Amino acid sequence: MLQQKAFARVTAVVLASGSPRRRELLQHVLPDGINFVVQPSSFAEDLPKGDDPAEYCARTAFCKGEDVAKSIGDEAQLIISADTVVVADGNVLEKPRDAAHATEMLRTLSGATHRVVTGCALFRGGRRKSFYETTEVTFSELSDETIAAYVASGEPYDKAG
Repeated sequence: MLQQKAFARVTAVVLASGSPRRRELLQHVLPDGINFVVQPSSFAEDLPKGDDPAEYCARTAFCKGEDVAKSIGDEAQLIISADTVVVADGNVLEKPRDAAHATEMLRTLSGATHRVVTGCALFRGGRRKSFYETTEVTFSELSDETIAAYVASGEPYDKAG
């Protein structure tokens, strides 16, 4: 019921992300009758990291959504954008560049606790709101074989950390 009220005046939803996981999540949370389109942002994601990874993540999500809002407008539709980073030992880990980088990241995360930060931004009718959520995640020890198999699967390349 609350979900239907929240979307009562929304005529269209735009997901400002090419992430398959975000697309799948949005399919599960939107009420029946509310469809969405995917319009990935062309924002370069090159903001300075600064001292606060959560603020960096929320700013990046905001810039992605703002990019799409400027290109298509946000008067009649809700635009949703997001960004996720992993923070390990005070360092922000984003998408790995290649297999060696993915392997290095997984070795850093193996047997350790890290933070996953997701920033989100909402745009509609000239209103803009950004926020973030942080979750602590602890990995078991990962063997070299497990890391190699995961990297070989291609899974690490479109997600942070």
